[in-house]
Amino acid sequence: MKRKVLIGVALVFCVLYLYFIRLESNYNFENTDKNVINQLEPLEKPVNDIQEEKHKAEQGSNNYPATSDSSDAVAPTSVHTTSKTAVILFCEGRSGSTWLSSFFWKDPNVFYVYEPLYPGAEGRRNVAAGEHAHMVRNKAKLAQVTDVYNCNIEYGRNSIFPWPLGRYPYYQPELKACQREKNCEEKIGTLTDYCTSKSHIVQKLIRVEDIAELVELKKSLGFQVKIIHLVRDPRPHILSRQKIFRYMFDEDDPEPYNSKSKDDQSKDRVKLCERVLSNLKLADTGVFGKDYFRITHEEMSLKPLKWAKELYEFVGIEYTEATETYINEITHPASFGAKDPDGRYKQFSVYRDSMAVLNKWRQSANPSIIQSIEEECGELLTYLKYEPLYDEQGVLVNNEPWPLLEKED
Repeated sequence: MKRKVLIGVALVFCVLYLYFIRLESNYNFENTDKNVINQLEPLEKPVNDIQEEKHKAEQGSNNYPATSDSSDAVAPTSVHTTSKTAVILFCEGRSGSTWLSSFFWKDPNVFYVYEPLYPGAEGRRNVAAGEHAHMVRNKAKLAQVTDVYNCNIEYGRNSIFPWPLGRYPYYQPELKACQREKNCEEKIGTLTDYCTSKSHIVQKLIRVEDIAELVELKKSLGFQVKIIHLVRDPRPHILSRQKIFRYMFDEDDPEPYNSKSKDDQSKDRVKLCERVLSNLKLADTGVFGKDYFRITHEEMSLKPLKWAKELYEFVGIEYTEATETYINEITHPASFGAKDPDGRYKQFSVYRDSMAVLNKWRQSANPSIIQSIEEECGELLTYLKYEPLYDEQGVLVNNEPWPLLEKED
């Protein structure tokens, strides 16, 4: 009898939990994005100038206009723009984005927001429909991101506890520790107060899929913007996505990736690689000038301390001994006796042996799927200078244990 009661209570809790999650998604959207959507829905004009220039870049033109320096940009209406640096982590999901962002979590100069576009995703899908739905959704996303950079933090209410059931997008130890205390807001104020007290605002934007959108975002913010573009070998990237995500190319796709036919799965993989390649080519035109930094997951895994130092220098934050200790702990947890204090699911934890991660996919993946990805994403592999495992006849030609990066001359 007791067992049945416990099962019943558990089921009721799950139903309530799912209800609040759905309510949260729509609530956040309707209070932050809906006005933006309403203003943009009448949009019925062709692709904007940025998209036209992007097309030129894809055709091989190098005439992409450089963005203005921050001194020439139009300042937004927010009063929270003085001496700020916006850091954009531009990444695809399952490319190592959480690991990269963790390099900044503990720095006292940083206000970090984990996936700011997760709240409101369902609302954007439901409201934005029709021929220009994708454009409308993108504009709504950028409006939401801009609000965070301007420290206009809402997420339901301007509180240190913004989401139902204790869910929040803030991974910084200081915030997380404070949230466990009754007088948290008395200590650090609201999220806006906390945000405005920091010199660097870092956001991980895995739901902004077109890097061209960042051109206008960079111009509009009115203060310094630094873009860190993370990419990963498409083979482990795709293998990880198909294991964890319900989609491969488009999160709005109504049909789950693993339910599709082999031909449709292949098309999704091709589109994903084409998107990554298109973003790389545009960025390589120099459109972002010295405010752009590209790094691969494999480079970070091989030399995490080297790249952490360069990333800190790039964004303008002092690299301290405490930072180095932390990065050593998350990239070599066994050697430093460290473990994930939050006990996150293994696939989302940042505490991993960075060297061991490099080749794990080669040990577990079906050779046939690796061959398919190499065929479908051949141009991207070549562009990023990753070496193939198989030749055109399907013969294994490379069995080296290290990352398949071309050797430097």
